Amino acid sequence: MVMQVQKEIDKREQTLWPVAISSRRQARRFGVTWPVVVRGFDQHGEAFQEFCFLKNLSPKGACLGLSRALAVGATIEMDVRTPLSRKQWLRYFGKVIYVGHPAKPQATGIRFDSARPVFVPTTAVVRLRLLKGQSCIVH
Repeated sequence: MVMQVQKEIDKREQTLWPVAISSRRQARRFGVTWPVVVRGFDQHGEAFQEFCFLKNLSPKGACLGLSRALAVGATIEMDVRTPLSRKQWLRYFGKVIYVGHPAKPQATGIRFDSARPVFVPTTAVVRLRLLKGQSCIVH
């Protein structure tokens, strides 16, 4: 159902602003629902770590469904689990460039600092999720 809504939104955007949309998107997006662990600071300056799912992914960025609101320009770190490897996750660093309408989960657009992810062992990601005292690790 989320994919159908996203397709409808994309269709509307293309009919309203075909030149702006086509010139902005420089890489193909892939509709995937892989699990993600996101870390950063929310709008109130509170450190957070949240488990969510991707809506789509490209070499330049991603769209996530987050339960918390983030400010545009906020820096985040995200670990993505692909179905290709159970031993490693992909770690990306990026900035929030879009925050959708306040709904749960809220569509949040991320632009990556680099198209090349860092490969992180699964044990490092799982260990972070189990720590209760720390909600965010900043690099």
